[in-house]
Amino acid sequence: SEWIPSDDQLLFSQYVCFVKSKKCKTMKHVLLLTVFFISFATFGQTYTLSGYVTDPANGESLIGVTIMATGTNKGVVTNNYGFYSLSLPTGNYRIIISYVGYEPLDTTLNLKGNISLNVTLHEKSQKLTEIVITANSDREKVRKTGMGTETLTMKSISNLPVVFGESDVLKVIQLMPGVQPASEGSSGFNVRGGNYDQNLLLLDEAVVYNPGHIFSFVSVFNDDAINSMTLYKGTMPAEYGGRASSVLDISMKEGNSKKFSGKGSIGIIASKLTLEGPVIKDKCSFLISARRSTIDLIAKPMMNMHGGSMQNDNYYFYDLNAKINYKFSDKDRLFFSNYFGRDVFVFGTDDNRFKFDIPWGNLTSTLRWNHLFSDKLFMNVSFIHNGFFRDMTTTQDGFSETKNSEISDQSLKADLTWYTSFNHRIKTGGQVINHLFTVDNDNTIEKRRGAEFSVFILDEFDLGSDWRFNIGARFNQFNFMGKYDEYSYNENKEPVQFIRSYEDFETVKTYRNVEPRISVRYMVNEKSSVKIAYTQNSQFVHLISNSGSALPLDFWVPSSKLVKPQLSNQFSIGYSLNFFKDMLLFTAEAYGKSMENLIEFGDDFVPSYTNNSELDYVFGEGTSHGFELMLKKNTGKLQGWIGYTFCNTNRIFDDLNDGNEFPANTDIRHDLSVVAMYALNQHWSFGMDFVFKSGKPFTVPTSRYYMDGELVDQYTTRNNVRLPAYNRLDISATYKPTPKYKRFNSEWVFAIYNVYNRMNPTFVYFDNQGTTSENDFVTKTKSVTLLPFMPSVSYKFNF
Repeated sequence: SEWIPSDDQLLFSQYVCFVKSKKCKTMKHVLLLTVFFISFATFGQTYTLSGYVTDPANGESLIGVTIMATGTNKGVVTNNYGFYSLSLPTGNYRIIISYVGYEPLDTTLNLKGNISLNVTLHEKSQKLTEIVITANSDREKVRKTGMGTETLTMKSISNLPVVFGESDVLKVIQLMPGVQPASEGSSGFNVRGGNYDQNLLLLDEAVVYNPGHIFSFVSVFNDDAINSMTLYKGTMPAEYGGRASSVLDISMKEGNSKKFSGKGSIGIIASKLTLEGPVIKDKCSFLISARRSTIDLIAKPMMNMHGGSMQNDNYYFYDLNAKINYKFSDKDRLFFSNYFGRDVFVFGTDDNRFKFDIPWGNLTSTLRWNHLFSDKLFMNVSFIHNGFFRDMTTTQDGFSETKNSEISDQSLKADLTWYTSFNHRIKTGGQVINHLFTVDNDNTIEKRRGAEFSVFILDEFDLGSDWRFNIGARFNQFNFMGKYDEYSYNENKEPVQFIRSYEDFETVKTYRNVEPRISVRYMVNEKSSVKIAYTQNSQFVHLISNSGSALPLDFWVPSSKLVKPQLSNQFSIGYSLNFFKDMLLFTAEAYGKSMENLIEFGDDFVPSYTNNSELDYVFGEGTSHGFELMLKKNTGKLQGWIGYTFCNTNRIFDDLNDGNEFPANTDIRHDLSVVAMYALNQHWSFGMDFVFKSGKPFTVPTSRYYMDGELVDQYTTRNNVRLPAYNRLDISATYKPTPKYKRFNSEWVFAIYNVYNRMNPTFVYFDNQGTTSENDFVTKTKSVTLLPFMPSVSYKFNF
């Protein structure tokens, strides 16, 4: 029959429904259905609370601040620029914004539209309780999907003992579970059995290749210029890449945008001065921080007083941090930060017949632009230049020879974060890096190039109230480029045939891979959670350590036709718990990690600072598994943590140890650290740390014999014995006198490194005594200790 509209026609929201009278449903049913959809739409409406969190005293962005909607189990943390975005359904909410060391902000909002809320948090006074602050920050740590992540501010570690009177952020990192110093006193560190070149060190997004001054005893990071740092050793977010073990992301201070201020210190090893202030109040600010060693200024006069001579000997270091930022509008900000550091070591004879001169240093420069497209869409674009250089000049009897090594990077990086809802965040981006490697290899200057491309995406979302997922992936491509001459070699590593020559920038070899990053969190209850994660990482640049020296004579080299990228796969599971009225946080994590394409030198290799031939490398695999326990207290006058690590790390190389597995140099089975900070009153505060760990493995000959009058060592097993167990206690006391002037404050820091003078061997050697002809020949094992009982004092001031 023909379809004819009639009075049964119904109109609703631009939709027309024609219904035959004999098939028409009642008006009541239609209206009920309409009301249902309208109610559903109203219930699903969400709005966004967003803004920046800063310190009102200086305008600094606060990183990692927790913003919680109480009663909803929903919250977010500020990003590296202090920005947050929290989407919630329409309604009334109690919002608590908290940060360790600051007074929390507790407010009530009627959310019926998007709200832009820029927040300032005031530093906590001595009389305020920290329980609420820490409870919220630690609850957020329990709720996060990430494991093996530690975020520290300079204020939170200011009372820890110092080395040589100099605060050192890398020494604090080494007190965390799963982190080991590369050697005693060293700024380099190993994470979960990895090598120390497998750590990505970032300063305002720029890579720092060499982290140490004074032969790595003092780090290059001046704590007066640092705002905060975050270590990722378990779950690595997809936005990070390029290293196989960990990421240490360090953020510089932005500069006081409210008023001009300064701070400084005078110490035994180094002195420093920092100035900061507004160029345009609340709109543009700057920071300049300089540090210089005082070793040469003290040592030379003392040597001359006692009849010694340092006429041709010298050592000093200096570094400079500078940063300026400009707020164009509420949606656009620009940051420009720089770092330059340099060490100079000179040794020579008094008659000037011999002189050894080796300067080295780092350079970083970062230009960043933040843009806020909306309250849910945040973008950052960065232009980065960074590098490390080392020049070595040897002069003897009027003849000089110079060896150079340098790595230089230029990169463009961009990322976009979309806060889709209160329980959903998507982040994507990419980076292009141009590497240039310069090595003076046996009087032949080699320049090698690498181009690194990467894109990533991560999706973090909730399923219900208990489950949270962070699923991401990172795609990498690395091109090894010429100039490059390719040869074939015989078994003696001699070139036998020329294959072809690659021109400058011509691609020699390309590597591609996809790195999955997955982490899942399940809330057992509101105070505890279980987490599980899998992370894959790749590394395209490698540090070749062949000098056998404390000097920075090692080489950075790219992946090539022979040198493949290092790969690591890590699986981890963990448990987090807040207890004792939210004053204590307990974490337990177990992990298993495999590593491929690790680089070592063969047993017949002779260390040399002039040789960097790929033909001397051997390649193998590694495994590491263990667990980490940590009990942390961030409240009250007594704060600190206790950490324990069990780690079993092994290596297997076809060309080493007869192809059998052996303990890695980083195999430290047991590691216990106890850290405590106590604020007695407004004048006195104290700090201590105690470390106990298993000895490192090393190789000794299993037998010795004479052949043709020469003593020959017979080695059968690699890393077959261990050094004695290592233990050390450090203490410090800080005294803050009552200020005599309104805007000038000062403090004295007294510290003792290795309080009970424990002689911890760093390495051992064999001393042959006697002669075989007299039948009194013996070999004695002797050890070398670097750092005994060492007191220090420093004076700090600010205005």
